[in-house]
Amino acid sequence: MRTRNHRVLFGPAGLAIWLALGVAAFIWSGAAGAQRPLDRNLQGTLRDWKTLLENQRVAPYVVIGDSVSFRKDTWTWHLRPMLEARYGVAGDGYVAFNGSFGHEDDGTVNQRPGVALERSGNWAVTTSASGSRSEYGERSVDGIYTRIGAHGWVEVRFYGPAATLHYIREPGAGVIRIEVNGAWEADVDASLPAGPPQLGTYTFMTGQEDPNVLNVARFSLFGASTQNPQWTQLNGLYMFTGNPGPLYSRLARGGVGPEDFLRCDPTIFQDTLAALDPALVIVMLDRDNLPGYGAFLQALVQRIEAAVPDAEILLMTHHHFASGRASDVDVMETLAISRGHGFLNIFHLHRDPAHVQSLGFLIDSVHLSGIGGNWYASRVYEAIHGWAQPISLTIGQGVVVQEDIYGLRVTDDIPLQVRSDTPRSFAGLHRSIVRARFRTDVYQPQRIDIRYRARLDHHAGLFRVLLWNWRTSRFESVSHGRLNSSDETFTIRARNPADYVSPNGEIAVAVRQVVANPQSAFRFDTLIDELRVRVR
Repeated sequence: MRTRNHRVLFGPAGLAIWLALGVAAFIWSGAAGAQRPLDRNLQGTLRDWKTLLENQRVAPYVVIGDSVSFRKDTWTWHLRPMLEARYGVAGDGYVAFNGSFGHEDDGTVNQRPGVALERSGNWAVTTSASGSRSEYGERSVDGIYTRIGAHGWVEVRFYGPAATLHYIREPGAGVIRIEVNGAWEADVDASLPAGPPQLGTYTFMTGQEDPNVLNVARFSLFGASTQNPQWTQLNGLYMFTGNPGPLYSRLARGGVGPEDFLRCDPTIFQDTLAALDPALVIVMLDRDNLPGYGAFLQALVQRIEAAVPDAEILLMTHHHFASGRASDVDVMETLAISRGHGFLNIFHLHRDPAHVQSLGFLIDSVHLSGIGGNWYASRVYEAIHGWAQPISLTIGQGVVVQEDIYGLRVTDDIPLQVRSDTPRSFAGLHRSIVRARFRTDVYQPQRIDIRYRARLDHHAGLFRVLLWNWRTSRFESVSHGRLNSSDETFTIRARNPADYVSPNGEIAVAVRQVVANPQSAFRFDTLIDELRVRVR
Protein backbone atom coordinates (compact mmCIF):
# COMPACT_ATOMS: atom_id res chain seq x y z
CA MET A 1 0.00 0.00 0.00
CA ARG A 2 1.26 3.46 -0.87
CA THR A 3 0.43 6.65 0.96
CA ARG A 4 0.23 9.98 -0.79
CA ASN A 5 -0.10 13.46 0.64
CA HIS A 6 -1.35 15.97 -1.87
CA ARG A 7 -3.77 18.76 -2.57
CA VAL A 8 -4.32 18.58 -6.32
CA LEU A 9 -2.69 16.04 -8.57
CA PHE A 10 -3.39 15.08 -12.15
CA GLY A 11 -1.72 15.65 -15.45
CA PRO A 12 -3.40 16.56 -18.73
CA ALA A 13 -3.86 12.89 -19.67
CA GLY A 14 -7.33 11.78 -18.82
CA LEU A 15 -8.30 15.19 -17.50
CA ALA A 16 -10.80 15.91 -20.28
CA ILE A 17 -12.67 12.73 -19.49
CA TRP A 18 -12.65 13.54 -15.79
CA LEU A 19 -13.86 17.08 -16.27
CA ALA A 20 -16.97 15.65 -17.90
CA LEU A 21 -18.07 14.76 -14.37
CA GLY A 22 -18.03 18.40 -13.33
CA VAL A 23 -18.09 19.69 -9.80
CA ALA A 24 -21.59 21.14 -9.67
CA ALA A 25 -23.65 20.78 -6.55
CA PHE A 26 -25.91 17.78 -6.13
CA ILE A 27 -28.44 17.02 -3.42
CA TRP A 28 -28.23 14.23 -0.85
CA SER A 29 -30.28 11.28 -2.07
CA GLY A 30 -30.14 7.54 -2.46
CA ALA A 31 -29.56 4.80 0.12
CA ALA A 32 -28.59 6.29 3.45
CA GLY A 33 -27.14 4.99 6.70
CA ALA A 34 -27.69 7.69 9.31
CA GLN A 35 -25.94 7.36 12.65
CA ARG A 36 -25.81 9.34 15.89
CA PRO A 37 -22.79 11.58 16.61
CA LEU A 38 -19.77 9.66 17.84
CA ASP A 39 -18.52 12.50 20.00
CA ARG A 40 -19.64 15.78 21.50
CA ASN A 41 -17.45 18.64 22.70
CA LEU A 42 -14.47 16.35 22.34
CA GLN A 43 -11.84 18.80 21.14
CA GLY A 44 -13.04 21.45 23.57
CA THR A 45 -12.71 18.98 26.44
CA LEU A 46 -9.24 17.87 25.36
CA ARG A 47 -7.90 21.32 24.53
CA ASP A 48 -6.09 22.13 27.80
CA TRP A 49 -4.68 18.62 28.18
CA LYS A 50 -3.44 18.58 24.58
CA THR A 51 -1.92 22.03 25.07
CA LEU A 52 0.20 20.60 27.89
CA LEU A 53 1.34 17.80 25.60
CA GLU A 54 2.09 20.06 22.66
CA ASN A 55 3.98 22.52 24.88
CA GLN A 56 6.19 19.68 26.16
CA ARG A 57 4.85 19.63 29.69
CA VAL A 58 3.55 16.85 31.92
CA ALA A 59 -0.08 16.08 31.03
CA PRO A 60 -1.64 13.89 33.76
CA TYR A 61 -4.84 11.99 33.00
CA VAL A 62 -6.93 9.50 34.96
CA VAL A 63 -9.18 6.71 33.72
CA ILE A 64 -11.97 5.66 36.10
CA GLY A 65 -13.32 2.38 34.84
CA ASP A 66 -13.97 -1.32 35.23
CA SER A 67 -12.19 -4.40 33.86
CA VAL A 68 -12.30 -2.99 30.32
CA SER A 69 -9.95 -0.25 31.57
CA PHE A 70 -8.04 -2.61 33.86
CA ARG A 71 -6.69 -5.62 32.02
CA LYS A 72 -3.35 -6.04 30.32
CA ASP A 73 -4.42 -6.02 26.68
CA THR A 74 -7.11 -3.40 26.93
CA TRP A 75 -7.21 -0.04 25.16
CA THR A 76 -5.69 2.00 28.00
CA TRP A 77 -2.34 0.19 27.93
CA HIS A 78 -2.14 0.44 24.15
CA LEU A 79 -3.05 4.12 24.10
CA ARG A 80 -0.34 5.15 26.53
CA PRO A 81 2.68 4.09 24.43
CA MET A 82 1.08 5.66 21.35
CA LEU A 83 0.95 8.98 23.19
CA GLU A 84 4.42 8.49 24.69
CA ALA A 85 5.96 7.86 21.28
CA ARG A 86 4.73 11.28 20.21
CA TYR A 87 5.06 13.37 23.36
CA GLY A 88 7.55 11.69 25.71
CA VAL A 89 7.55 9.44 28.77
CA ALA A 90 6.38 11.11 31.97
CA GLY A 91 6.13 7.86 33.94
CA ASP A 92 3.84 4.99 34.85
CA GLY A 93 1.40 7.05 36.91
CA TYR A 94 -0.76 5.65 39.70
CA VAL A 95 -1.41 1.93 40.02
CA ALA A 96 -3.08 0.33 43.04
CA PHE A 97 -1.28 -2.34 45.02
CA ASN A 98 -2.30 -5.96 44.48
CA GLY A 99 -3.02 -7.82 41.26
CA SER A 100 -3.64 -4.52 39.55
CA PHE A 101 0.07 -3.80 39.88
CA GLY A 102 0.90 -7.06 38.17
CA HIS A 103 2.25 -10.29 39.64
CA GLU A 104 4.98 -12.14 37.78
CA ASP A 105 2.66 -15.09 37.19
CA ASP A 106 -0.42 -12.97 36.46
CA GLY A 107 -1.22 -12.85 32.76
CA THR A 108 -4.32 -10.70 33.11
CA VAL A 109 -2.79 -7.37 34.12
CA ASN A 110 0.54 -5.74 33.55
CA GLN A 111 1.45 -2.17 32.71
CA ARG A 112 4.61 -3.16 30.90
CA PRO A 113 7.21 -5.92 31.31
CA GLY A 114 9.05 -5.74 34.61
CA VAL A 115 6.51 -3.82 36.67
CA ALA A 116 5.35 -6.20 39.40
CA LEU A 117 4.35 -6.63 43.04
CA GLU A 118 5.25 -9.29 45.57
CA ARG A 119 4.08 -9.64 49.17
CA SER A 120 4.71 -11.75 52.25
CA GLY A 121 2.37 -14.49 53.35
CA ASN A 122 0.15 -14.27 56.42
CA TRP A 123 1.00 -10.68 57.30
CA ALA A 124 0.00 -9.04 54.04
CA VAL A 125 -3.64 -9.02 52.97
CA THR A 126 -4.85 -7.77 49.59
CA THR A 127 -8.11 -7.38 47.74
CA SER A 128 -8.93 -9.16 44.54
CA ALA A 129 -9.21 -7.19 41.32
CA SER A 130 -12.98 -7.59 41.30
CA GLY A 131 -15.85 -8.40 43.59
CA SER A 132 -17.55 -6.61 46.45
CA ARG A 133 -15.82 -3.72 48.18
CA SER A 134 -14.73 -4.24 51.80
CA GLU A 135 -14.62 -1.57 54.51
CA TYR A 136 -10.94 -1.11 53.70
CA GLY A 137 -11.78 -0.74 50.04
CA GLU A 138 -13.86 2.29 50.98
CA ARG A 139 -10.57 3.97 51.89
CA SER A 140 -9.33 3.55 48.32
CA VAL A 141 -10.82 5.23 45.24
CA ASP A 142 -10.83 2.03 43.17
CA GLY A 143 -11.39 -0.33 46.11
CA ILE A 144 -7.96 -1.97 45.71
CA TYR A 145 -5.42 -1.99 48.54
CA THR A 146 -2.90 -4.01 50.53
CA ARG A 147 -2.71 -4.16 54.34
CA ILE A 148 0.49 -5.17 56.08
CA GLY A 149 0.98 -6.00 59.74
CA ALA A 150 3.70 -7.29 62.09
CA HIS A 151 6.22 -9.03 59.82
CA GLY A 152 4.43 -8.28 56.58
CA TRP A 153 5.97 -6.53 53.60
CA VAL A 154 5.22 -5.51 50.05
CA GLU A 155 7.88 -5.18 47.36
CA VAL A 156 7.32 -3.49 44.02
CA ARG A 157 9.44 -3.17 40.91
CA PHE A 158 8.92 0.00 38.91
CA TYR A 159 10.63 2.40 36.54
CA GLY A 160 11.62 6.01 36.99
CA PRO A 161 13.53 8.39 39.24
CA ALA A 162 10.66 9.17 41.63
CA ALA A 163 7.46 7.79 43.12
CA THR A 164 4.78 8.72 45.65
CA LEU A 165 3.37 6.16 48.05
CA HIS A 166 -0.36 6.48 48.81
CA TYR A 167 -1.27 5.05 52.22
CA ILE A 168 -3.93 5.47 54.90
CA ARG A 169 -3.34 7.35 58.14
CA GLU A 170 -5.54 6.19 61.02
CA PRO A 171 -5.42 5.39 64.73
CA GLY A 172 -3.48 2.19 65.41
CA ALA A 173 -1.50 2.18 62.16
CA GLY A 174 2.23 1.60 62.25
CA VAL A 175 5.44 3.14 60.97
CA ILE A 176 6.05 2.36 57.31
CA ARG A 177 9.68 1.60 56.57
CA ILE A 178 10.59 2.45 52.97
CA GLU A 179 13.67 0.90 51.38
CA VAL A 180 14.65 1.77 47.81
CA ASN A 181 17.09 -0.34 45.80
CA GLY A 182 18.31 -1.97 49.02
CA ALA A 183 18.91 1.26 50.93
CA TRP A 184 16.86 2.75 53.76
CA GLU A 185 14.82 5.73 52.56
CA ALA A 186 12.49 6.74 55.41
CA ASP A 187 10.29 5.67 58.30
CA VAL A 188 6.85 7.20 57.83
CA ASP A 189 4.42 7.26 60.75
CA ALA A 190 0.94 6.35 59.47
CA SER A 191 -0.80 6.60 62.85
CA LEU A 192 -3.25 9.27 63.98
CA PRO A 193 -4.16 9.98 67.59
CA ALA A 194 -7.87 9.98 66.74
CA GLY A 195 -10.38 10.71 64.01
CA PRO A 196 -11.42 9.16 60.71
CA PRO A 197 -8.96 7.64 58.22
CA GLN A 198 -7.08 10.07 55.99
CA LEU A 199 -4.99 9.76 52.85
CA GLY A 200 -1.25 10.01 53.39
CA THR A 201 1.39 10.45 50.72
CA TYR A 202 5.16 10.23 50.74
CA THR A 203 7.36 11.05 47.74
CA PHE A 204 10.81 9.55 47.40
CA MET A 205 13.60 9.52 44.84
CA THR A 206 15.21 6.36 43.55
CA GLY A 207 18.62 7.76 42.60
CA GLN A 208 18.10 6.34 39.12
CA GLU A 209 17.76 8.96 36.39
CA ASP A 210 17.22 6.51 33.53
CA PRO A 211 13.42 6.04 33.18
CA ASN A 212 13.93 2.61 31.60
CA VAL A 213 15.80 1.00 34.50
CA LEU A 214 13.86 -0.97 37.10
CA ASN A 215 13.90 0.02 40.76
CA VAL A 216 12.86 -2.06 43.76
CA ALA A 217 10.97 -0.50 46.66
CA ARG A 218 10.14 -2.46 49.80
CA PHE A 219 7.48 -1.36 52.30
CA SER A 220 7.32 -2.99 55.75
CA LEU A 221 6.46 -1.99 59.32
CA PHE A 222 9.09 -0.81 61.78
CA GLY A 223 8.44 -1.76 65.39
CA ALA A 224 5.35 -3.91 64.84
CA SER A 225 5.08 -7.35 66.42
CA THR A 226 2.81 -10.37 66.47
CA GLN A 227 1.29 -9.09 69.72
CA ASN A 228 0.89 -5.57 68.24
CA PRO A 229 0.65 -6.03 64.45
CA GLN A 230 -0.26 -2.37 63.75
CA TRP A 231 -2.08 -3.20 60.51
CA THR A 232 -1.41 -0.45 57.97
CA GLN A 233 -3.08 0.12 54.58
CA LEU A 234 -1.11 0.84 51.42
CA ASN A 235 -3.25 1.92 48.45
CA GLY A 236 -0.85 2.33 45.56
CA LEU A 237 2.17 3.94 43.99
CA TYR A 238 2.35 7.00 41.72
CA MET A 239 5.41 6.74 39.47
CA PHE A 240 6.81 9.67 37.50
CA THR A 241 9.96 10.76 35.70
CA GLY A 242 9.66 14.54 35.79
CA ASN A 243 9.94 14.56 32.00
CA PRO A 244 7.21 15.92 29.73
CA GLY A 245 4.56 13.65 28.30
CA PRO A 246 1.27 11.93 29.17
CA LEU A 247 1.04 10.59 32.72
CA TYR A 248 -1.68 7.96 32.97
CA SER A 249 -3.18 6.90 36.30
CA ARG A 250 -5.54 3.95 36.40
CA LEU A 251 -8.38 3.99 38.90
CA ALA A 252 -10.14 0.89 37.63
CA ARG A 253 -11.41 -2.38 39.02
CA GLY A 254 -13.22 -5.35 37.55
CA GLY A 255 -16.97 -5.77 37.87
CA VAL A 256 -17.82 -2.29 39.09
CA GLY A 257 -20.12 0.56 38.12
CA PRO A 258 -20.31 4.20 39.19
CA GLU A 259 -22.06 3.27 42.42
CA ASP A 260 -18.93 1.40 43.58
CA PHE A 261 -16.77 4.49 43.27
CA LEU A 262 -19.32 6.44 45.30
CA ARG A 263 -18.66 4.07 48.22
CA CYS A 264 -15.18 5.49 48.65
CA ASP A 265 -14.80 7.85 51.60
CA PRO A 266 -15.52 11.29 50.07
CA THR A 267 -12.49 12.95 51.64
CA ILE A 268 -10.11 10.19 50.55
CA PHE A 269 -11.65 10.26 47.06
CA GLN A 270 -11.11 14.00 46.83
CA ASP A 271 -7.59 13.92 48.28
CA THR A 272 -6.52 11.08 45.99
CA LEU A 273 -7.67 12.84 42.83
CA ALA A 274 -6.20 16.12 44.03
CA ALA A 275 -2.85 14.41 44.61
CA LEU A 276 -2.90 12.95 41.09
CA ASP A 277 -3.82 16.44 39.78
CA PRO A 278 -5.19 15.32 36.39
CA ALA A 279 -5.86 17.75 33.58
CA LEU A 280 -8.26 15.15 32.14
CA VAL A 281 -10.48 12.52 33.77
CA ILE A 282 -11.96 9.81 31.53
CA VAL A 283 -14.95 7.93 32.96
CA MET A 284 -15.76 4.59 31.32
CA LEU A 285 -18.37 2.77 33.40
CA ASP A 286 -21.56 0.99 32.40
CA ARG A 287 -24.64 0.00 34.37
CA ASP A 288 -23.82 -3.64 35.22
CA ASN A 289 -27.59 -4.27 34.97
CA LEU A 290 -28.35 -2.09 37.97
CA PRO A 291 -31.20 0.42 38.14
CA GLY A 292 -30.39 4.04 38.79
CA TYR A 293 -27.34 4.09 36.50
CA GLY A 294 -27.94 7.67 35.40
CA ALA A 295 -28.26 8.96 38.96
CA PHE A 296 -25.15 7.09 40.09
CA LEU A 297 -23.12 8.32 37.11
CA GLN A 298 -24.22 11.90 37.67
CA ALA A 299 -23.31 11.71 41.36
CA LEU A 300 -19.87 10.36 40.47
CA VAL A 301 -19.30 13.11 37.90
CA GLN A 302 -20.29 15.72 40.49
CA ARG A 303 -17.83 14.22 42.95
CA ILE A 304 -15.06 14.40 40.34
CA GLU A 305 -15.99 18.02 39.56
CA ALA A 306 -15.66 18.91 43.25
CA ALA A 307 -12.39 17.00 43.72
CA VAL A 308 -10.54 18.42 40.70
CA PRO A 309 -12.45 21.51 39.52
CA ASP A 310 -9.77 22.47 37.00
CA ALA A 311 -9.83 19.08 35.25
CA GLU A 312 -11.87 18.36 32.16
CA ILE A 313 -14.12 15.28 32.18
CA LEU A 314 -14.68 12.95 29.23
CA LEU A 315 -17.46 10.36 29.38
CA MET A 316 -16.55 7.42 27.17
CA THR A 317 -18.69 4.42 26.28
CA HIS A 318 -17.66 0.79 26.20
CA HIS A 319 -17.24 -1.10 22.95
CA HIS A 320 -20.25 -2.94 21.52
CA PHE A 321 -20.04 -6.18 23.53
CA ALA A 322 -23.76 -6.24 24.39
CA SER A 323 -26.53 -4.55 22.44
CA GLY A 324 -28.49 -3.95 25.65
CA ARG A 325 -25.80 -1.46 26.68
CA ALA A 326 -27.03 1.00 24.04
CA SER A 327 -29.07 2.68 26.78
CA ASP A 328 -25.81 3.48 28.59
CA VAL A 329 -24.74 5.47 25.54
CA ASP A 330 -27.90 7.57 25.77
CA VAL A 331 -27.38 8.22 29.48
CA MET A 332 -23.74 9.20 29.01
CA GLU A 333 -24.42 11.51 26.10
CA THR A 334 -27.28 13.25 27.88
CA LEU A 335 -25.21 13.73 31.03
CA ALA A 336 -22.22 15.06 29.09
CA ILE A 337 -24.41 17.62 27.33
CA SER A 338 -26.20 18.70 30.50
CA ARG A 339 -23.00 19.26 32.48
CA GLY A 340 -20.83 20.60 29.67
CA HIS A 341 -18.40 17.68 29.48
CA GLY A 342 -16.99 15.73 26.58
CA PHE A 343 -18.47 12.53 25.17
CA LEU A 344 -16.81 9.82 23.07
CA ASN A 345 -18.91 6.98 21.65
CA ILE A 346 -16.92 3.89 20.62
CA PHE A 347 -19.99 1.68 21.06
CA HIS A 348 -21.35 2.57 17.62
CA LEU A 349 -18.11 1.90 15.78
CA HIS A 350 -19.53 -1.61 15.24
CA ARG A 351 -23.05 -2.69 14.39
CA ASP A 352 -23.42 -5.46 16.99
CA PRO A 353 -21.44 -7.81 19.29
CA ALA A 354 -21.08 -10.42 16.55
CA HIS A 355 -19.31 -7.83 14.43
CA VAL A 356 -16.80 -7.14 17.22
CA GLN A 357 -16.31 -10.85 17.86
CA SER A 358 -15.78 -11.67 14.18
CA LEU A 359 -12.79 -9.34 14.03
CA GLY A 360 -10.97 -11.14 16.84
CA PHE A 361 -11.31 -8.14 19.13
CA LEU A 362 -12.54 -10.12 22.17
CA ILE A 363 -11.02 -12.90 24.27
CA ASP A 364 -14.42 -13.74 25.77
CA SER A 365 -17.83 -12.15 25.53
CA VAL A 366 -16.67 -8.84 27.03
CA HIS A 367 -12.94 -8.23 27.32
CA LEU A 368 -10.62 -7.02 24.60
CA SER A 369 -7.89 -9.11 23.05
CA GLY A 370 -4.52 -7.59 22.27
CA ILE A 371 -5.74 -6.98 18.71
CA GLY A 372 -8.93 -5.36 19.95
CA GLY A 373 -7.17 -3.29 22.58
CA ASN A 374 -4.75 -1.93 20.01
CA TRP A 375 -7.53 -1.22 17.50
CA TYR A 376 -9.69 0.74 19.94
CA ALA A 377 -6.64 2.57 21.30
CA SER A 378 -5.82 3.62 17.74
CA ARG A 379 -9.35 4.96 17.25
CA VAL A 380 -9.15 6.90 20.54
CA TYR A 381 -5.71 8.23 19.58
CA GLU A 382 -7.08 9.43 16.24
CA ALA A 383 -10.11 11.00 17.90
CA ILE A 384 -7.82 12.84 20.31
CA HIS A 385 -5.98 14.29 17.35
CA GLY A 386 -9.10 15.40 15.52
CA TRP A 387 -9.88 12.52 13.13
CA ALA A 388 -13.66 12.11 12.93
CA GLN A 389 -15.62 9.06 11.86
CA PRO A 390 -18.58 9.44 9.44
CA ILE A 391 -21.97 9.76 11.12
CA SER A 392 -24.00 9.12 7.96
CA LEU A 393 -23.49 7.50 4.60
CA THR A 394 -25.37 8.06 1.34
CA ILE A 395 -24.85 6.36 -2.02
CA GLY A 396 -25.49 9.08 -4.56
CA GLN A 397 -24.86 6.90 -7.60
CA GLY A 398 -24.29 3.16 -7.76
CA VAL A 399 -25.37 0.32 -5.52
CA VAL A 400 -23.92 -1.16 -2.34
CA VAL A 401 -22.67 -4.71 -2.85
CA GLN A 402 -21.51 -5.33 0.70
CA GLU A 403 -21.08 -3.55 4.04
CA ASP A 404 -22.46 -0.18 5.09
CA ILE A 405 -21.18 2.74 7.14
CA TYR A 406 -19.25 0.30 9.33
CA GLY A 407 -17.14 -0.61 6.33
CA LEU A 408 -15.75 2.92 6.53
CA ARG A 409 -15.37 2.97 10.30
CA VAL A 410 -13.74 -0.41 10.81
CA THR A 411 -10.38 -0.49 9.08
CA ASP A 412 -8.81 -3.87 8.22
CA ASP A 413 -12.31 -5.29 7.93
CA ILE A 414 -14.47 -5.93 4.88
CA PRO A 415 -14.54 -2.59 3.04
CA LEU A 416 -17.54 -0.72 1.80
CA GLN A 417 -18.08 -2.08 -1.74
CA VAL A 418 -20.00 0.09 -4.19
CA ARG A 419 -20.80 -0.96 -7.77
CA SER A 420 -20.96 1.71 -10.44
CA ASP A 421 -24.04 2.52 -12.47
CA THR A 422 -24.43 1.30 -16.04
CA PRO A 423 -23.73 4.23 -18.40
CA ARG A 424 -26.45 5.63 -20.58
CA SER A 425 -24.35 4.98 -23.69
CA PHE A 426 -21.53 2.60 -24.59
CA ALA A 427 -19.00 5.42 -24.43
CA GLY A 428 -20.45 6.90 -21.23
CA LEU A 429 -18.37 7.07 -18.12
CA HIS A 430 -19.00 4.56 -15.40
CA ARG A 431 -19.10 6.19 -11.99
CA SER A 432 -20.13 5.78 -8.40
CA ILE A 433 -20.66 8.49 -5.81
CA VAL A 434 -20.31 8.02 -2.06
CA ARG A 435 -21.24 10.81 0.34
CA ALA A 436 -20.57 10.96 4.06
CA ARG A 437 -21.32 13.46 6.80
CA PHE A 438 -19.10 14.27 9.75
CA ARG A 439 -19.46 16.42 12.83
CA THR A 440 -16.89 18.50 14.71
CA ASP A 441 -16.86 20.93 17.63
CA VAL A 442 -14.12 23.00 15.97
CA TYR A 443 -16.18 25.78 14.46
CA GLN A 444 -13.37 28.05 13.26
CA PRO A 445 -10.99 25.52 11.73
CA GLN A 446 -7.50 26.36 10.63
CA ARG A 447 -7.12 23.11 8.74
CA ILE A 448 -9.23 20.28 7.34
CA ASP A 449 -7.64 17.01 6.26
CA ILE A 450 -9.41 14.14 4.50
CA ARG A 451 -8.11 10.58 4.55
CA TYR A 452 -9.37 8.32 1.79
CA ARG A 453 -8.19 4.72 1.30
CA ALA A 454 -9.64 2.72 -1.56
CA ARG A 455 -9.05 0.49 -4.57
CA LEU A 456 -10.94 -0.63 -7.68
CA ASP A 457 -11.48 -4.00 -9.32
CA HIS A 458 -10.18 -2.31 -12.46
CA HIS A 459 -6.65 -1.43 -13.54
CA ALA A 460 -7.26 2.26 -14.32
CA GLY A 461 -9.64 4.54 -12.49
CA LEU A 462 -9.99 8.09 -11.28
CA PHE A 463 -11.41 9.66 -8.15
CA ARG A 464 -12.46 13.15 -7.10
CA VAL A 465 -13.02 14.35 -3.53
CA LEU A 466 -15.47 17.19 -2.97
CA LEU A 467 -16.48 19.19 0.10
CA TRP A 468 -19.76 21.02 0.57
CA ASN A 469 -19.18 24.77 0.78
CA TRP A 470 -21.73 26.11 3.26
CA ARG A 471 -21.17 29.67 2.08
CA THR A 472 -21.84 29.01 -1.62
CA SER A 473 -24.17 26.00 -1.13
CA ARG A 474 -22.37 23.72 -3.55
CA PHE A 475 -19.86 20.92 -3.60
CA GLU A 476 -16.35 21.98 -4.52
CA SER A 477 -13.50 19.78 -5.68
CA VAL A 478 -10.56 19.68 -3.27
CA SER A 479 -8.52 16.90 -4.90
CA HIS A 480 -8.50 14.24 -7.59
CA GLY A 481 -6.21 11.43 -8.61
CA ARG A 482 -5.80 7.89 -9.90
CA LEU A 483 -7.05 4.60 -8.48
CA ASN A 484 -6.24 1.04 -9.47
CA SER A 485 -6.52 -2.44 -8.03
CA SER A 486 -4.08 -1.81 -5.17
CA ASP A 487 -5.06 -0.14 -1.91
CA GLU A 488 -3.91 3.46 -1.83
CA THR A 489 -4.24 6.04 0.91
CA PHE A 490 -4.64 9.72 0.10
CA THR A 491 -4.38 12.50 2.65
CA ILE A 492 -5.89 15.67 1.27
CA ARG A 493 -5.76 19.15 2.76
CA ALA A 494 -8.58 21.53 1.94
CA ARG A 495 -8.02 25.21 1.34
CA ASN A 496 -10.30 27.79 3.02
CA PRO A 497 -11.37 25.32 5.74
CA ALA A 498 -13.89 27.63 7.40
CA ASP A 499 -16.13 27.42 4.32
CA TYR A 500 -16.62 23.70 4.79
CA VAL A 501 -17.88 23.61 8.41
CA SER A 502 -21.53 24.50 9.00
CA PRO A 503 -22.67 26.63 11.96
CA ASN A 504 -23.57 23.42 13.82
CA GLY A 505 -20.24 21.73 13.02
CA GLU A 506 -21.29 19.58 10.08
CA ILE A 507 -18.96 18.60 7.22
CA ALA A 508 -20.20 16.93 4.03
CA VAL A 509 -17.80 14.96 1.83
CA ALA A 510 -18.44 13.34 -1.54
CA VAL A 511 -16.13 10.99 -3.42
CA ARG A 512 -16.70 10.13 -7.10
CA GLN A 513 -15.03 7.20 -8.78
CA VAL A 514 -14.85 6.50 -12.53
CA VAL A 515 -12.90 4.25 -14.84
CA ALA A 516 -10.80 5.87 -17.53
CA ASN A 517 -11.57 3.23 -20.17
CA PRO A 518 -15.28 2.38 -19.92
CA GLN A 519 -15.21 0.14 -22.99
CA SER A 520 -13.14 -2.42 -21.04
CA ALA A 521 -15.27 -2.38 -17.89
CA PHE A 522 -19.01 -2.04 -18.25
CA ARG A 523 -19.36 -1.87 -14.46
CA PHE A 524 -16.72 -1.67 -11.78
CA ASP A 525 -16.55 -1.93 -8.00
CA THR A 526 -14.94 0.55 -5.62
CA LEU A 527 -13.76 -0.89 -2.31
CA ILE A 528 -13.38 1.88 0.27
CA ASP A 529 -11.55 0.99 3.45
CA GLU A 530 -11.49 4.40 5.04
CA LEU A 531 -13.01 7.86 4.72
CA ARG A 532 -12.30 10.25 7.58
CA VAL A 533 -11.97 13.94 8.27
CA ARG A 534 -9.69 15.78 10.66
CA VAL A 535 -10.51 19.33 11.72
CA ARG A 536 -8.01 21.51 13.56
